[in-house]
Amino acid sequence: MSIDVGAIRKFQNMWEPLLESLPAVLEAVAKKSDFDRGLAEQKLAFEKAQQDVANAYARADKYVADAEAAFERVQADHTSFMEAAAAQRASENEVLASQQADTKAKLAALNQKLADAQQKLDSVNAEYEAKLVQAQADHDAALAVMAAEIKATEDRRAKAEKALDTLRAKLG
Repeated sequence: MSIDVGAIRKFQNMWEPLLESLPAVLEAVAKKSDFDRGLAEQKLAFEKAQQDVANAYARADKYVADAEAAFERVQADHTSFMEAAAAQRASENEVLASQQADTKAKLAALNQKLADAQQKLDSVNAEYEAKLVQAQADHDAALAVMAAEIKATEDRRAKAEKALDTLRAKLG
């Protein structure tokens, strides 16, 4: 049997590029296998990351819900505190108004007592002034009477002395 070199060359020309590309194809298949395995790992990591994100969102939602509930409690406490403070302020204002009314009434009573005492004092002062004027007039009248009596006594004395002098002169 004779070997057809032309047919072998033709065979070689036809299959040689295929055979030369075979290692590259095998390498590509291996890379694709590595890529598929990496892709599967990345998908698992992505799914785990998605689960972690979902868990984080769930925790954040729970935290936000807890914070909102705490805020609502604080807001309700604040509202009740403000209502209680307003009620206490109103009560204190009522007590203060009552105390002010009592104080005004006491002040008015004290002012009335002071006015009455001032009126009595003015009356006593007027009476004192009248009595003082009367006493001064009585004193002046008594002085005038005494002065008149003294004058009369002095006149009688002077007449008595004159009479005594005249009598002495006569008796010698």
